[in-house]
Amino acid sequence: ICLERSPEMIISILAILKAGGAYVPLDPEYPSLRLAFMISDCSMSTILTSHSLERNIPLGKEIKVCLDSIEVDKQLADYRSTNIPLDHELNSRSLAYVIFTSGSTGKPKGVMVEHHSINRLVRNVDYVKLNSDTILLQNATISFDAATFEIWGSLLNGGTIVINPNSITEISKLEEIILHQQVNTCFMTPALFDHFSVNSKMDLISLSQIVLGGDTPNPSALSRYMKRYSTIKIYNGYGPTECTTFSTVKLFYPQDVNSGMPLSIGTPIPNTRLYVLDDYGHRVPLGVA
Repeated sequence: ICLERSPEMIISILAILKAGGAYVPLDPEYPSLRLAFMISDCSMSTILTSHSLERNIPLGKEIKVCLDSIEVDKQLADYRSTNIPLDHELNSRSLAYVIFTSGSTGKPKGVMVEHHSINRLVRNVDYVKLNSDTILLQNATISFDAATFEIWGSLLNGGTIVINPNSITEISKLEEIILHQQVNTCFMTPALFDHFSVNSKMDLISLSQIVLGGDTPNPSALSRYMKRYSTIKIYNGYGPTECTTFSTVKLFYPQDVNSGMPLSIGTPIPNTRLYVLDDYGHRVPLGVA
């Protein structure tokens, strides 16, 4: 999938999974050489994109489908509401998506994420409130695994997903979406949150929980926002892509951000175990680095 944040992107992901396939997010902003490597490395057969983005995609034998050229000639009511019959059985260990990281060497590495890993991230969790009342902002690019939390955190809990079609750095437009759509949950990188905490002008009382991830949060930004909204819950989510977005989460309190001590990455989320190992990969006793 090579698409901008849009309803078409969400529909494409759902369609692929319901057909029993797995999707590979291709960031339209990536250089063509990187996209070419990812396409080749996955041996992907089909690419879903749009006319405005197709020129960025180097093609070999892959089938390219421009979604904006498909004519929908039926009313929604005419489509069947049952699931697509599959020609092979899916289970919790079936592949859901392959997402590429830059890797420690700078060469992209594909991480294969299975269905159960996504369920573990967003279903029956206690680190953040996710239910049918959740209105979650979809703000991350498709190639950033924060999108996994945003998309499935809302849809798999019967909640609402609100797509931000604008640049994530346009704070005024971001505020308008949060305000008008009554968004109550969102994910932000610490850099974006820092920018947001300084430049946000509107009274965003609907926003009750923010999850940070991808870098170390700035205590000054946390303190600034907590003073402005005393009831807001701000979480630090930590974990590599291989562990599906978050492995541990920490709910921040004012004393955490004002103590002058390093901020904690928290404790394991449900259905997750955390081990502290030494240089040889052996588990260490409590208190040992």
